[in-house]
Parts: sequence; C-alpha cells; structure tokens
Amino acid sequence: MDKDCAGAAGPKVVLRTAWPPAALKRLAGAFPDARIIACPDDQGLEAELGDAEVLIGGAGLAVETAAGAPNLRWVQALSVGVEGFLDLARARPKIVVANGRGVNVTPIAEHAVMLMLSFARGMPELARRQADRHWLPPTRDHAPEVFELAGATLGLIGYGRIGRAIAARAKAFGMTIWAMRRSGEAAGEDIADRILGPTDFGEMLGAVDHLVATAPLTPGTARLMDAAAFARMKPGAFFYNLGRGGVVDHAALIAALEAGRLGGAGLDVVEPEPLPSESPFWAMPNVIVTGHTAGFTPNLMARNLDFLVAQFGRYRRGEPLENRIDGVAGY
Repeated sequence: MDKDCAGAAGPKVVLRTAWPPAALKRLAGAFPDARIIACPDDQGLEAELGDAEVLIGGAGLAVETAAGAPNLRWVQALSVGVEGFLDLARARPKIVVANGRGVNVTPIAEHAVMLMLSFARGMPELARRQADRHWLPPTRDHAPEVFELAGATLGLIGYGRIGRAIAARAKAFGMTIWAMRRSGEAAGEDIADRILGPTDFGEMLGAVDHLVATAPLTPGTARLMDAAAFARMKPGAFFYNLGRGGVVDHAALIAALEAGRLGGAGLDVVEPEPLPSESPFWAMPNVIVTGHTAGFTPNLMARNLDFLVAQFGRYRRGEPLENRIDGVAGY
C-alpha cells in the first residue's frame, strides 16, 4: 500500500487510486491539515477506513464495509455514475455522497456529435472500405448512404450539463433541439427549442431524427428505452446512449435494428460491461460501439484536481458540497 501523507493529525482522507506525486502534492496543499492516504486498487482499504473522514474515488462502497468507518462524513465519487454508492447514501444519510458531474462534459458532448456525424457522413461504410483497401469512384451508385444534420431534430433524454453542452454543439449544425427533463421546466439559458416532461416522452420519440440518452440510471429511467419506446420512434431515426447502459433494453434495441426500424445506434455504454464478445452489436453494420470512452480526455485528471481542490475548500469552510447525491432520487 502506497501512503502519501500531508500534515500530522488532521482529518484522514483516503484516495482509492494511484495518482502521481504532483497531483497528491496539490491535493495536500488544498487541504494542508489532512492526512492523505493512497490505497491504489483498494489495497488495504478496509483497514484505512477505520478512522477515515473522507473517501475519494471508487465505483461504490458497500454498507457493510462502511460500517467499519464510523467517522466517515464525505464520500466523493470521481465518476458521474453513483449506482454503487446509493445503498450507502440511503443507509447512512449523514454521510454526504457527491459525484464528479461536470468534469467530463466537453468530451462527452463532442463524442455525441462525433457519433451523429459518423452516421451522417457514412463513416461506418467508409471505414469498412478502407479496411478492405477498396476505393470506389464518387458516383451516386457507389456513395455511402449519407444525410445532413442541418434541419434535423435532436431529442435529448436528460438535460443537465452534458445535455445542454450537446444541445449547444448541435445548434451550430442547424439542428432543432427537443429536451426532456424530469421537471419539464426550462434550464435557464435555454438552448433547446422545446423542453418536455416525462409525460411528453411519446411525442418526442415520434418526432426526433436523433435521440441521445445521457440520463442517470434511476427507477424512473431503468429500461426506459424498451420495445414500446423503439416502436414509437420515427422510422429510420438514430439512437445514441452516452449515459447508463441500464436505461436501454438491449434485446429490444437489437430487434429494432434488425427489423430496420432504426437507422442505426451509437453505444458508448451498455449493460453488462464489457460488452460480451457474442453480442450482435459488434457485427451490426449500423451500430458504432465505443466502449465507454466518451468521457476520457487528456484533461480529465486536471479537471478532477480542480474540482477536488474546490470541494476541499468548501468542506474545510463548512460550506455545502457540490454535486451532492440524493439517495432516494438516485442521482
């Protein structure tokens, strides 16, 4: 177990990953009276949790494990998804659970646009031709099936920071934006042309040419995209999932693609992950699988550090932490 400590007897902060010395030094500078302990790959985690006040990182924390951490006050996930922490948030509501919402907005928004443009410009077919070293003359008979994003309607399931960033980029391509929010209310600066609530979901399904899901996985969104939802989508529309795999009934999506109801699908997240090698998605000509890479960027660690430094400041000053998770709502 690698330990990097700052200070002598202040609050104990357990970091569940191996970060470079420069990053640890910056964290120590932001929280100078803390003892920062690194437990890469959770080595020795349970022993270190005994007197820990803050836990950073990881995919989840079992309630049973947290029972051995009576002093734990704050759990900070670095990811957006917090399914693995929800039981803890419900069982021990005095522990503040927060996520890293916001640090990966830019790459995910750009990834969504990349997927739409890939289908618009026939990239799946062009990539196959390149792999086969097959040059075809640019005639109408040989051109891949293409279309334009300009004038198309984009539907967004989820209109938080990521959804709004996607909307801003889609607007630059001349798309009309429909966005579904749980509240059904405008988000302030309103990039979207129309804001809908859950009761308008069916109307959106039948109206949009491209549908992007970035919503968290909650009881209200689990298997939201089922056989009935895909049947209500406009024929030839495209579906993209950059949120949580559990939002989609994958058997229903496969059936809709095989039946030709959808033009294609772009899947960054699936359930389960990794996607099994026998999944039909791998071989479907109108499916792009990107292996949960949408949020990755060379700037991710720097943004995580900026966010944690700001969170440390709020915690030390006794101010409310950002991105607090509601264990009941699920996000």
